[in-house]
Amino acid sequence: MKAGDIIAIKNNTATSRFIQFSTVSSWSHVGIATSANKVLEASKEKTSNSAKCEVRSELTEFLDGSTKIMHLIRPHELTPEETRVLRGFTKSASEKGYSALYASMTVVPQYVRLAFGGLCLFSLVDSPTINSNPFFSALLAVLLFMVCELLICSYRSKWGVKKMEEWYCKTKIGKCLVEMKSDYFCSRLVLAAEKSMSSNLPDHLPNEDEVQPRHIVKACKKLGWQSANHIH
Repeated sequence: MKAGDIIAIKNNTATSRFIQFSTVSSWSHVGIATSANKVLEASKEKTSNSAKCEVRSELTEFLDGSTKIMHLIRPHELTPEETRVLRGFTKSASEKGYSALYASMTVVPQYVRLAFGGLCLFSLVDSPTINSNPFFSALLAVLLFMVCELLICSYRSKWGVKKMEEWYCKTKIGKCLVEMKSDYFCSRLVLAAEKSMSSNLPDHLPNEDEVQPRHIVKACKKLGWQSANHIH
């Protein structure tokens, strides 16, 4: 293992199984190597009830309890500049917290689509006007789905995010939610680390609010990274 490699794992804990189920994936956690035996990860501290972000782990601790491993091998060694940037990012990330809330929200868009999709089908199947006017029912289904997509896109856009944050900051709870947006979860941390090094991996990933371990594994394979089910 070398700095810049990415490790994906899963284990048999309830949390890991829930992540795999909700993301329809074989993977529940990812981290990026910062050396031959250190991994940069975002997870709740294992030794306390603190929500502090644990951003530097020994490889053995990172792999502890894992039942499946994928070592994604970076095609090239990090340059001296990339190594310097990764070290700087690691230091700055240690000041952040861990956000389980935003990690769970990565699955929201797909379930919103599922809910609106079900509503669309219901409007087609159970609409009282379907026998007399099937075109109207089909149009209603299309409009409902378009509303769903527009809502999701607006929340992703700079304007949508900015407006939502302005509204949220009007209450104490909302302000806390906005402040938590700077915290990390595992896949967001890996994405941010890759962005800091200006790699091409982020170009093949969803935005930071939706990225999941499975996306990172898929993107690495798409870019030709070699993989192994053990650590080299």
